[in-house]
Amino acid sequence: IVATVASGEHEGLLFLAMAYIDGVDLRELLRREGRLEARRTVDLIAQVADALDAAHAVGLVHRDVKPGNILVGSNGDGEHAYVCDFGLARHVSSVSSLTGERGFVGTIDYVPPEQIEGGTIDGRADEYSLGCVLFECLAGERPFDRESELSVVFAHLNEPPPRLSEARPDLPAAFDAVFATALAKSPDDRYSTCGELARAARAALQGKTLRPRRILRRLLVAGAVALAATGAAIGAVIAAESGHAKRQTLSLRPNALNLIDARTRRVVERVGFGMPVNVGDTWSDVAVSGHSGWALLGARQRLLRIGLATKEVTRVVKLPFSPGSRLLTAAGSVWVTQDLGPGLLRVDERTGKIARRFTFKGEAIGAGLAYGAGSLWLTLGSGVARVDPESGRVLHRFPTGSRWLVFADGAVWAVRPENGLVTKIDPVENRITAQTKLHGWASDVAVGGGFVWVSVIPDSVVFRLNEDDLSVQGSSATGPDPERLSFGGGKLWIANTAASSLSLLDQVSGARQGLAARAEPTAVLYRDGLVVTGAAPAPSPLPPIRGEELRISTPTEDANYGSIDPLNFAFPDEQFLYATCANLLNYPDSAGPDGARLRPEIAAAMPTVTRGGRTYTFRIRPGFRFSPPSNEAVTAETFRRSIERELSPHNRFSPGPQFISDIVGESAYQRGVAAHISGIAVRGNTLSITLVKPAGDFVTRISMPAFCPVPRSIPAKGYATAPPASTGPYYVSSVQGGRTVLLRNPNYRGSRPRRAARIVYTNDVATPTAVSLANAGAIDLLPQDFDNTTSFFDPGGVLGDRSGAGSAAARAGGQQYFLYPAPLLDYIVFNTNRPLFRRVRLRRAVNYAIDRRALAAAFGDASADRIVPPAVPGFPAGRVYPLNRPDLVTARRLAGRVSRHAVL
Repeated sequence: IVATVASGEHEGLLFLAMAYIDGVDLRELLRREGRLEARRTVDLIAQVADALDAAHAVGLVHRDVKPGNILVGSNGDGEHAYVCDFGLARHVSSVSSLTGERGFVGTIDYVPPEQIEGGTIDGRADEYSLGCVLFECLAGERPFDRESELSVVFAHLNEPPPRLSEARPDLPAAFDAVFATALAKSPDDRYSTCGELARAARAALQGKTLRPRRILRRLLVAGAVALAATGAAIGAVIAAESGHAKRQTLSLRPNALNLIDARTRRVVERVGFGMPVNVGDTWSDVAVSGHSGWALLGARQRLLRIGLATKEVTRVVKLPFSPGSRLLTAAGSVWVTQDLGPGLLRVDERTGKIARRFTFKGEAIGAGLAYGAGSLWLTLGSGVARVDPESGRVLHRFPTGSRWLVFADGAVWAVRPENGLVTKIDPVENRITAQTKLHGWASDVAVGGGFVWVSVIPDSVVFRLNEDDLSVQGSSATGPDPERLSFGGGKLWIANTAASSLSLLDQVSGARQGLAARAEPTAVLYRDGLVVTGAAPAPSPLPPIRGEELRISTPTEDANYGSIDPLNFAFPDEQFLYATCANLLNYPDSAGPDGARLRPEIAAAMPTVTRGGRTYTFRIRPGFRFSPPSNEAVTAETFRRSIERELSPHNRFSPGPQFISDIVGESAYQRGVAAHISGIAVRGNTLSITLVKPAGDFVTRISMPAFCPVPRSIPAKGYATAPPASTGPYYVSSVQGGRTVLLRNPNYRGSRPRRAARIVYTNDVATPTAVSLANAGAIDLLPQDFDNTTSFFDPGGVLGDRSGAGSAAARAGGQQYFLYPAPLLDYIVFNTNRPLFRRVRLRRAVNYAIDRRALAAAFGDASADRIVPPAVPGFPAGRVYPLNRPDLVTARRLAGRVSRHAVL
């Protein structure tokens, strides 16, 4: 706090003299720099909060906390914030300050509702104003920025707190909960101190939600004597924290319908499916109607009816298509959609037989499925459709993309996963009445307790929305991977599938209890005091291992047994194959140019080249063997057989012929007129390959993972049906569903290092889920997002902004997002068949005229001006064309004066 050093009267004027601060006020800082970096903002706000709490402790309330009354100075210890103008608020005469007959004092952009209404003022009024300042520093705009002063006052009194995620999607969504509390209309709903607000903001930087202590105290006081309130509050905080660390365990049975008592949190019944669902086989949903439970087994294309009284499967329905992920029971029927197809089935609940099949030609049905107001509601094509359940006729379409649908409390609620768009549809008026956008990836929606609940996977949170206008009322942590939601009994139940657990959130306090399971709950449904869930088998626990373990997640199915069969080689498999393959030649694990030069691995030396550069002869080193359990010796004959398998006409989709088509005799072999490739010869431990003509890049091509050796046990025709033994530093020890485990290969005799004792791949994990698991410490590395279904990995995306090189996390030593140069390039091709681009001058003109920086941004790339990527060794220094901005002067000179038109 800026100290007052003197006061008095001089020539009829009252004065206060305060200590001089060498710096600027926060208002000027915002004017000069715009919005501030998040960690810097929180550091400054925390200092202001300490000052205000000190004033509140002696009964002083500032009443005009705003950027202009916060001074920022700096010295060798960093920046320091000071609060000034205590006691001057009543005398502020700026345009944006108001003083009325009721003593309304304050600056309207930061004034709390109770100050406007002339109510009782305490330190929580300053906390509201400080929340407004915090929002402005982070968002670059005031929380209620309106055209007139009256509109601003009205907004403070009536409008819900703004969501920072709309202005700053790069910051953790947990900030939305901070402002929902700090800017609450009632002081009782805010943080109890300014310091608590600052601590909540610091927690939000890490994506965490700090619950206000007032909630715990209020819950306790309701059931305790007033005299014991303080002691009980302390006891409750300790009990809550210690209880949170202890997780109750659920003994969920895989491949079964599990019934859980919602009150005791104990499994009271398990009914087996009667058919196995393998580890990694996704099965989809559960539903209840009358005395029957229903389970949708997607991988098996089966719908099971289960008698809840008899505890047995009473009907198995074979589905004519691969089903979507959601199940609906309504109007005496069970409804199943075709996964991304045009089909919809109605199954009679009583008989368990398919009663009707609808087809929406030319349109794909999404997973969304709901029933209400006498209609079916589907995600159809690019919107939501209202459908007659008897005829299948589309009655109305709503232009809002979605995947998840719920009908509850007289409305349809639709959620679009990729951007978190939530839509409310009124079935009476047949129109969209409210929309709000959270952020992706939204995994499910539930309605209950007067709120709409939407889970978001990357941040592992659930948002609580107002049913009327979908305004955000708060958010709570859910635990990793919140896939499914169901509300009932005052609790929100959450299936944390990848984390093998269920969670429940208390509607009032937001307290979460985790229930660990030994299986992966894929669905959850609350019904009449019971929680119904099904669980897929989780991979068996790995035994302890001495040494380092590296856990890697990939968003595709490529890191499994098929990927170490060279016939499956594709770009996403390259890292995986590199770890398991030892080839004739390979690249050493070295940084810089040395790591880009081929070195002998199974070959004893670099090949000798004869016959005018056409024949390459390799000598095979003794001692190399395939990994257990094969242990087969690696010989020259091994390579001949493996290369012929890769180039065989019987393996039509193998990548090998794309890379090598110039071996003598390969053409005859491909046509099926020769049993072997004549240009490949084996003599003892030497392998000779003769080309049709010299090719300087042959050693590079033959060293690609497509030509990794395979043992004799792998058939020459067709793909491997189990993890093949490998020759590299690691081998596949086990595959269970989406988990592939690599161990050090005891038979590897090469020089590449094997630092990790075990590498665990979890494949087919959606990127948002993987981010959630990484934040929870369950994953060490997420490679580049090969499936391109999300923008999380883009250099300007959410991950880069939050934890990349220029982020606040990086400055604090917590960088998680790292860019590396990849040997890839996006490029635009000139159509030289058109007269326009036959001329080299025109092509050069366009190269000077295009805005490379803008084009690169559209693809999430860096600017480039050559066909060879910078990551390729030997890339020349300098540049040919402008990378940062077009050179239109040169472009016009090359193009001439004639007007031409081209379409990109």
